[in-house]
Amino acid sequence: MQLRDELVNASALESIAFWVARLGGLLGSLFFAAWVVDRWFAGHLETPAWLKPAVTVTLVAVVPLTAIEVSLEQWLPLLPTHDDSELREYSQVLAFVGEYATLASVLVPANVLLWFLIDAGLTGGQAPQQDAPIRPDFLEKLPATEASDIIAIAAEEHYIRVMIESGSELVHYRLGDAVEEMPESLGARVHRSWWVADGHVTGARRGQRRWKLLLSNGTWVPVSDSYVQRARDRGFFKQRA
Repeated sequence: MQLRDELVNASALESIAFWVARLGGLLGSLFFAAWVVDRWFAGHLETPAWLKPAVTVTLVAVVPLTAIEVSLEQWLPLLPTHDDSELREYSQVLAFVGEYATLASVLVPANVLLWFLIDAGLTGGQAPQQDAPIRPDFLEKLPATEASDIIAIAAEEHYIRVMIESGSELVHYRLGDAVEEMPESLGARVHRSWWVADGHVTGARRGQRRWKLLLSNGTWVPVSDSYVQRARDRGFFKQRA
């Protein structure tokens, strides 16, 4: 369905329902896509910064939006000049792909442009300033420990084990929340159960199936396949053990 389609032989109530469904479908699809990307792709779309909000969310959102548009097209008659009934009769898949390409070709450039305009307005055309270091909330239970003191954080059921040079402490906390609170400049997550500090990775070795990192306290930490590229980007594999 092109964005210039006009309704014919439709009552006022049908026209209102059409546009409510169309606009509601657009907003709902965008919110749904944002949730999907945050849930399943978080941590994999940092570079470039606009890739996640401007392109990935839009491409995901166009899938349910296309289904809504195709359903609306079948529900109400459209002008013959914009009707794709012959294509739909030939192949429902091709009709869906064609509709997806049409919507994506309009929404992706518009979303990219909107993101850059908003980003430029928020930053005032200047490079963002560095924020002051923020103390992670979970360290409130370890008052003598600072974020820069941490060697690694490991998940243990409903707890996290915070490793420092003097030993380790168990804290009732979720690893995912602790990782989000840790400054990105200090380290990175390398496994679903492990976060490690850059300055405490002293070696690495490749086993038969996966990489392992050697920490300054002698602990070996596994690197899962989904985090290998992130570990490589941070230089964890440069020093072999």
